[in-house]
Amino acid sequence: MRAALPLAFLLAAPAAHGLPEDYFAINEDDEAELTIAGLLDGTSFEVLDLETGEPVGAGGVDRFRVAILPLDGVRRLHLSTTQPVLAHVGRDCCGVGGTTFVPTWNGHTRVGRSFVLYFPMLRADSVRIFVTGPPAVDEVAIRIRDEDGTCVHERSIAKDDHWSPWGLVARRFYVLEVVDPDGAAMVQINAPNGVESVPPFDRAASCDNDVGGRFFFATHSWGGGAASVFAYADTSATLTRLSDSDVVWTGDPDTLRGGNFAYVSGLGLAEYRLARSAVEETLAVWAGDVEGGEGIDWMGDDQSQNVGSFGRDIWVHGQTHGGAVFAALDDTTLSIDGADVLLQAQEFEDLTSGVLHHILADRPVLAAVGGGNGWNDWGTYLRPVPRIGADCSDVDVLDALEWADDCGADGDTDTDTDTDADADTDTDADADADADDGLDLLDASPTPRPPKEGGAGGCGCRTIDPSRRGFAGGNGAAAAVLAGVIALGRRRR
Repeated sequence: MRAALPLAFLLAAPAAHGLPEDYFAINEDDEAELTIAGLLDGTSFEVLDLETGEPVGAGGVDRFRVAILPLDGVRRLHLSTTQPVLAHVGRDCCGVGGTTFVPTWNGHTRVGRSFVLYFPMLRADSVRIFVTGPPAVDEVAIRIRDEDGTCVHERSIAKDDHWSPWGLVARRFYVLEVVDPDGAAMVQINAPNGVESVPPFDRAASCDNDVGGRFFFATHSWGGGAASVFAYADTSATLTRLSDSDVVWTGDPDTLRGGNFAYVSGLGLAEYRLARSAVEETLAVWAGDVEGGEGIDWMGDDQSQNVGSFGRDIWVHGQTHGGAVFAALDDTTLSIDGADVLLQAQEFEDLTSGVLHHILADRPVLAAVGGGNGWNDWGTYLRPVPRIGADCSDVDVLDALEWADDCGADGDTDTDTDTDADADTDTDADADADADDGLDLLDASPTPRPPKEGGAGGCGCRTIDPSRRGFAGGNGAAAAVLAGVIALGRRRR
């Protein structure tokens, strides 16, 4: 295990609505990039290679600004930020990307009311928006705007159902708002040969947590489509396809024994609901696709980010690439498969491949693992390490956006849940899901990839040209913001 000393910052105190965050990731790809999209003005960041203790880059991003850092040679990384960001790690060789869930703007929930959307890579048919609400609600209204407040979509979606918006493109900022105060949404990117942990389908339950009793997700047909269900206690569950309400799989207590997992294959390109039969919330789920083989090891190529039960109790499989469990706080005591480990802040312990691991911790940790073949078409949004005692169910509405209350006639106001093949935002030849080859890039308005340019302020990254797509790199003030950064050291156990 290798680790680096924390960086010390001489920075102004974070804004009241923002707190320092710790993100971690594994990487097996020298061509991968870390994309940092700003959610709040005045956000500073630093990235460390945890194996060498060397800085990867540092800078700042404002709201709707982006910085991109290459990860050549970096295998274990730490991203520290003064406020929440939308962070994505991956690489896209073939117009595919990875399966992942977009966090809400606060970073700690993945089901909520406000999302800043920025897709470093995007297939036009890959976005799924699921909505839910209280029993009295039949449908939930959402709005999607661009960063200037111009409406892209306004629509009502049947509760506990989904909609696939067309017309969104990569490397543009959007904001998704849930209009109904009691409603909530979840945004999934469903790609060929991808995998990610699925959030419980509830605002409060998705806060720094993977364990629940009800999950909604999509799978892909490129490798057949698959899901894995981790049981935290003996339970039973049913998997139902949303399109026809057919139950396609049932797990009984013999299958879903505590400390065991079930692998379900052949799910194809479809959307599903997984619900436990017992009252207790005792399940965690991975969803996606496979490449290179069959079974949980081969879900991906992709990385999953896992916090289990609030970062304290995590069941995770090492898959084909293995991974690591990361600590954000000093003196974090862990039991990994029964062996005691003591980690300091920014230290990690590697997880072996091909093995189901059980991680117990006295302070919150994060486990990242990867599966499938070699990574060349993958991507995931990073999750901050859970906070101790966090309750983020009431802080998921993005502030300070001075827009009109409604989109008006320019929005898409249909109330059905079918793909919107007639909307003027659908610029493709057809709106059918791309189930045949899984690799045909449907985005009819791709954004040219920006050139590799040196970032401002000593970032070592590249920033986006302001003339492209209405946004710009936001680390131009990085030198001033980070002038107080002091000694970078290394520590090994």
